[in-house]
Amino acid sequence: MPIWVGWHGLFLRKRFAGAGKPGLGKKKSIMRGKKGLTKADLFPAPGDKMETSNTFTGKAGFGMETTKNLAELVKSFRPLVVLSGAGMSTESNLADFRSREGLWARFDPMRLATLSALEREPGEFYAFYRMRLEALRQAEPNSGHRILADWEKKGILSAVVTQNVDGLHQRAGSQNVVELHGSLRTVRCIRCGAGMPGMELLERTECRKCGGPLRPEVVLFGETLPPEALEESERLASTCGLFLVLGSSLVVSPANSLPRIAKACGAKVAIVNREPTPLDGIADLVVRGEIGMTLAGADAEIEGGYPG
Repeated sequence: MPIWVGWHGLFLRKRFAGAGKPGLGKKKSIMRGKKGLTKADLFPAPGDKMETSNTFTGKAGFGMETTKNLAELVKSFRPLVVLSGAGMSTESNLADFRSREGLWARFDPMRLATLSALEREPGEFYAFYRMRLEALRQAEPNSGHRILADWEKKGILSAVVTQNVDGLHQRAGSQNVVELHGSLRTVRCIRCGAGMPGMELLERTECRKCGGPLRPEVVLFGETLPPEALEESERLASTCGLFLVLGSSLVVSPANSLPRIAKACGAKVAIVNREPTPLDGIADLVVRGEIGMTLAGADAEIEGGYPG
């Protein structure tokens, strides 16, 4: 089941209960007469399924037929917003977190990915993030990243909200990227706040200006998400026509609330992931397979008849 954070649930109920957010008025009109979003809309009880009218609901599939279905959703429902998770970058040879071969199967996140870890065991903290930076230095955007960047250029894709910190969407050419969990592309000094390129951490752990400890600009365990990124991701989810999840396990809050927000506001939801997710039941389309291959198949269908 998803992990819900209490304060965030209160935050969402407060924000979406009233008017005043861009685009929400339009979405409310198609919510079958609902006067506003409620706790039940965003956080259904275990076993509840949201109402859907699409014939793809609850169907997990593979192969050409599902890529055609995805292409039809992309062509029919706009704006398109993507949420990408670690599975988006495994095809660039970067490890994910929660699979059997993922980072958290080999390392204890509470020991290595917290601010207290930096203070208590700086050697192990820096060794862990240097390992990740070395892997990132050798990684390249994959076909999925490039297709999304191309869709943005063509006006098919509105924005990417990503849980990833690798910057591969930007390297592929995507411009409108919301980084929910920060970025490994930059580091900053804890003492003076000076920022510098992330790869500096491979050479030094102390600030050039004041000698204070450096840290990657990622959201560590126990830290809150950047407010601007969270607000923008919720706005995008609440105003999109199709919310497409690519490679996310959808167990991390608050990112896993975004598909529910999109669904509650009238959007279609599609999920492409190798493994089942806790939100498959609310999706209009679920595809089990590789992201690059799935997007390539959908792209070929879209090229044959996208209503620009």
